[in-house]
Amino acid sequence: MELYLGGLGLETQQRLMPVKVGFLAWVYVLTFVGCILHSIRQLRCFQMEDFKKKTMKDYAAFITGLPYLNGDIRVEEELKKAVIEATQMPESSVVGASVCWNFNEKQEYCTDKLISHEMKNDADVILGLQESIEHKINPDDLKFPRRTFWALEQQLLVSPPKEQIDDGTPREIKELLHNMQTSEHAYIVFNTERDRNNAAKMLENDGFMFHGAKIRMEVLCQDPGSVYWANFNNATFTDKLIRLAKGFGLILLGLLFWTLVFYAPYAWSIASFDYSNGNQPGIIYSISFSMVVVIGNAIMYQICALVSDFVGFHFKDDREACYMILYTVACVFNVALDLVTTYYMALERMKGLGFKTYHGVRLEHIEVFNDQFETYAMQRALGENAFSYAFPSTFLIPFLLEPFITIVFPKQLGKLLVRSHPDIIGLAAENMLAAPEMELGRYADILLNILLGIVIFYFPGGYTSTVFFGMVISHCYIYVHDHFKVLRSIPACTLATMEIDWWSQAMFAPCCGLILGCLVFKANGQGFGYDIHGDMIVVWSFCACVGHVFVHLLLLKTFVPLFGKPDDGVDPNENFTYKDLNSTVAQGWFSVNPIHCLRSEHVYGHSPPCRYCVGGREHVLEVNEEIGCFFREEEDSCEIEDSKSFSDEAKKNLNGCTHQ
Repeated sequence: MELYLGGLGLETQQRLMPVKVGFLAWVYVLTFVGCILHSIRQLRCFQMEDFKKKTMKDYAAFITGLPYLNGDIRVEEELKKAVIEATQMPESSVVGASVCWNFNEKQEYCTDKLISHEMKNDADVILGLQESIEHKINPDDLKFPRRTFWALEQQLLVSPPKEQIDDGTPREIKELLHNMQTSEHAYIVFNTERDRNNAAKMLENDGFMFHGAKIRMEVLCQDPGSVYWANFNNATFTDKLIRLAKGFGLILLGLLFWTLVFYAPYAWSIASFDYSNGNQPGIIYSISFSMVVVIGNAIMYQICALVSDFVGFHFKDDREACYMILYTVACVFNVALDLVTTYYMALERMKGLGFKTYHGVRLEHIEVFNDQFETYAMQRALGENAFSYAFPSTFLIPFLLEPFITIVFPKQLGKLLVRSHPDIIGLAAENMLAAPEMELGRYADILLNILLGIVIFYFPGGYTSTVFFGMVISHCYIYVHDHFKVLRSIPACTLATMEIDWWSQAMFAPCCGLILGCLVFKANGQGFGYDIHGDMIVVWSFCACVGHVFVHLLLLKTFVPLFGKPDDGVDPNENFTYKDLNSTVAQGWFSVNPIHCLRSEHVYGHSPPCRYCVGGREHVLEVNEEIGCFFREEEDSCEIEDSKSFSDEAKKNLNGCTHQ
C-alpha cells in the first residue's frame, strides 16, 4: 500500500511559511537588540555596585614573575620591603604580602594541619564520647558484613581521638614549609585603594627587581574567597590546554556511556515498536525518554564539573565560566545525537512503509538532505522529538528533582549519619550537615533551555507556542526555587568579577546566530530574493550563524563598554582602609591563604598567628594588627565556655542514646 503523508499539513505549512519567516525576522531582531541592551544594563549595574562599595579586591595588587624561592626564606617580609622601596611609599601604606605557594600535591595534608586547631577545641568532647561508645560497641562482637562497614565508617566519618590531634609545632610541618617553593604569583595588600592604585601605576611599566627577577604588578579584580590557592602549582598555559583536551575526551566518553547504556536501549525499543494500523508508543515510552534525557544531562553535569576542577584554574570565576561553556556544549551534543538518531530512524521507518511526498515521490528516491528534511513527514517526526526533549524532559523535570537531590536528601543523609554516630561532632559534623556553596551551573541550564527553544523554530509552528509556554512556566518555578535556595540554603557566594556574566552574554551569540540560520533556511525559495537548490542552503545557513557570532562578540568587546558607567573620580569611601573592612569581613587576603597561615605559626612564630578562616568558625580568628589580621567576632552570650562541663553534658546525653 502506498501512503501519502500530510497533504493538508504540508499545504498549511507552505501557506503559512511567509508568516513564519516574518515572525523569525522579528524574533531575531528583537532578541539580538535585547541581548545587547541586557549586556549594557549588566555592565552598568556591576559598575554601580562596584563604585559604591569597598571589597577585598580594592586593596590588593597581583604580582607576577616571582622567582621560585624555597620556604626557608622569609619571602613575605622581603617582598613587602621590596615593594615599599620600589614605590617610595610609607611603610604603613603596605599591609603585607600573601604569596601563592606550590602545594597542590600536599593540599590535603596542609588542610588537615590547619583544621587541627579547630579540633583541639573539641578534643575533650571527642575523647569523652569515644570512651562512652567503646563500652557500648565492640567491633569484635559484630558479624562480618557489619564489622567491615563499621571499620569503614569509623575511618571515613568519625573524628580522630585526642592523641591524634596535633599539639605544638611538629617538625615535619616546618620541614614541609621550608622545602616548599613559591609560585610565580603573589598578592600585595595595601592600606587603601588609593595606595594600591598609585603603586600599580608606578610599577606597571618598569616593575621592580626581587631576588634577581623582574616583578610585574597589576590590578586584578579578584576576591580572596574566589582564589584557588592550591592551583598555583607552576603549571603553564600549555599544561592547562592539555588538561582541557583530556577533559573533552572524558566528556566524549561520558557521552558514549550515556548513548550505549541509556539511549541505545530506548532507541531500539522505539525502532522495534509495531507501528502498523496507526499504533503509537504509549506514555511509558514518553516517561522513559524523559528519564533518559534527565540522566544524560546529570551525567554531563558531573563530568563537566570534574573537568573544570581538573584544568586547575586560579580563580573561581574562570572555573565557573569554563563549566558553563562545557556543560552547554556537552548537552548540545546530547540534543544533536538525539535529533540525528531520530532523523535516520524516522527516515528508514517511513521508507519501509512506502511513504510518498505530497508530489508523489517516494522518500527513498529523495537523496538531497534538504529535500528530505523539509518533507512534512520528517518535519513532524523531528518536531515531536524536539518537543519531547524540551518539555518536560529538560525544562521542568530536572528542576523538580533538584531540591530533593541537592538539598533534602543530602541533609537527611547527614542527619542520619550524625545521629547514628554520636562521635561525629565538631567540624566533621558541621561539614556533614552544611549545604554546598553557590555554584553557577544555572547559567548553563538556562542557556540549554534557550537553545532547545530555538531548535523548535526549524519544525512546524504548532509546537512553538506550547514549547515557549512550558518554558515560561518552568522558568517561573526555577526563579522561585533559586530565590528560596539562595536565602535559605546557600551558606556563601563569592564572585568578584563579571567574568561569568560576560561569558553567559557571549553564549547568547550562537543562540542569536542559530535564529538567523533558521531564518535563512526557512526563507529559501519563499520569494525573498533567493532560491538555493540542494544542500548548499545548509552551508549558507551555517555561514549566517557564524557571521552573527563574530559580529555579536565584536559588539560585546568594543560597543558595549562604551555605555559603561563613567568613573567620576569621586569615591565616597576614599578613607576606608583595609583594617576597617577586615574588621567586619572575616575572609581577608591572609586568613584564606592556607600556607600563609601555617607559615605565620610555624615559620614566623607570630603570637597570635594568622588563623585559617573556615566558614562557620570565624570565631577562632584572632586580632594581630602587626600581621594584617583585624577580624574578631563578637562572643555569643549563650556560648558554652567550659569544655569540661560540655563534655560531661555530652556523656550524660549519650548514655540515653541507643546507637543504631
